Amino acid sequence: MMVRVEGVRSVHELVDSWMVEIRPGVVDVTSRYRSEECQASMKAIRTHVRTVMSPRGRPVTKFRTKRELVQCMRDVLSVLIETVKIGVLHRDVSPFNSLIEDREDGVQGMLIDWEFAVEITITQLYTDVKQGTIPFLSISLLGQISEALQQKSSKHKRIYKEGRAASIHIGGGHDFRVQHVPADDAESLFYVLIWILVLYDGPLGWERQDFDFESSILGRWSEGAIQNLESVRNSKVTFIVDPKPAVLSKYVSPYFSDLVPLAEQWWQIFRHTFNSEQLVNLDSLLEVTDKFLGTMLQEDPPEITNERLTMQAEKNSLRLPPSSVEGVTVAGRKRGVRSMGDLPHSKLSKRLKGVV
Repeated sequence: MMVRVEGVRSVHELVDSWMVEIRPGVVDVTSRYRSEECQASMKAIRTHVRTVMSPRGRPVTKFRTKRELVQCMRDVLSVLIETVKIGVLHRDVSPFNSLIEDREDGVQGMLIDWEFAVEITITQLYTDVKQGTIPFLSISLLGQISEALQQKSSKHKRIYKEGRAASIHIGGGHDFRVQHVPADDAESLFYVLIWILVLYDGPLGWERQDFDFESSILGRWSEGAIQNLESVRNSKVTFIVDPKPAVLSKYVSPYFSDLVPLAEQWWQIFRHTFNSEQLVNLDSLLEVTDKFLGTMLQEDPPEITNERLTMQAEKNSLRLPPSSVEGVTVAGRKRGVRSMGDLPHSKLSKRLKGVV
């Protein structure tokens, strides 16, 4: 699939790839690790392959300015539009697959991990039911997969954790098909934006410190609801159709208050299409995003050194009170350190290892 999307702006290039051998001449495949019963329900044997991609990027959650974040969302949306034009559907839009590339002329968002991408068919029905990461699945996909899970035994269901999120596979043959359309990927990108605006409270991956994730809207979309996807679907329906104009303001971190108007424009588009039983037009999302970008002022990225970050990490690992940590000057004002950034691996507490 990387060959199909080669040349699309904001898609990384395949530099090299090779199959992993466990010994000379013997390729590593999943059938070596599965029982005969599991092999019978597998749709395909998977091969262990390593790839080298270019260029490199940083996770979208490591944005340095809010403008960088919006630019990344805009560029990922553009990728979805351009790849649909050549007949390819990504099917796994998430924060884990969205990167920011640093270029001489600025930054550019990238969409990676095309492992589960498919060539678009006339019916847009697919039997490969790896359909994305649960918190970012569209309302339609959640409904279809929930129905499939009711028909499949638990032995055909596989759940894979990705931090606070999880993805799901359904095996057991080709009798289950799901309809996945470009609008589903656009809706996933909307949930990526909401995820970041709600969970984070600053640049460079700084999460909200007084935030109860489990009881939040994100918690209702995440691992706590893995066993009941219908509840995730119902939560998203309620979120999308909520008639209150300030629905987003009550969820979004104060740091992102100036991005609420953009999120509300996206939300209004999805709300209108859901209520009218239509599919969202990706170009309309791109248009409002471009207009919003045109109104954003340039920001100075935070200047935080690795030495300062290391000091912060060491003090956090000792669980010293916040008053013992000095502030740093960021964009002309003094504030607490916002992130661990790209710290080298060190002997930090388990809690910190999850942040680095």
